[in-house]
Amino acid sequence: MPHIHDIMMFVARDEQDKVIGYIQWIHKSGFRKEAVIELEQIAVLQANQNQGVATKLIEKSLADVQLYLTDNSATLKSILVSTRADNTAQELYKKTLGAEVVLVVKDLYSADEVLMIANK
Repeated sequence: MPHIHDIMMFVARDEQDKVIGYIQWIHKSGFRKEAVIELEQIAVLQANQNQGVATKLIEKSLADVQLYLTDNSATLKSILVSTRADNTAQELYKKTLGAEVVLVVKDLYSADEVLMIANK
C-alpha cells in the first residue's frame, strides 16, 4: 500500500547543526485536485528570532509542499493559518503568504483567535 504523508515537518538548523526552528504543514483537503493546506505550527528559538529564520522556513518548506502536491496530482488552492489575535506573526503571514484575516473567534483558547487565509 502506498504511504501518503499528510503532515509535513521541516526544521531550520544553525551553523553548528542545532535545530533553531521548525514548521509543520497539514494537507487538509484529502484527495481533491485543489488542495488546502494549513500552517499548523511554526516556532523559532527566542535567540534566533527577528533574523529571517521564520520567513526562510515558510518559503523553503512551502516550495517542498507544492512539490508534494504536484507529485500527488494536486495544485495549491488555499493556505489556512490560525493564531492569537494579538500575535505579531500575523504580519509575517501577510508578507510571506499573502494571508488575510477572514474570521475572529472570541476567547477561543486564552484569547481571541484569528483565521487567516491565503488564496493561491
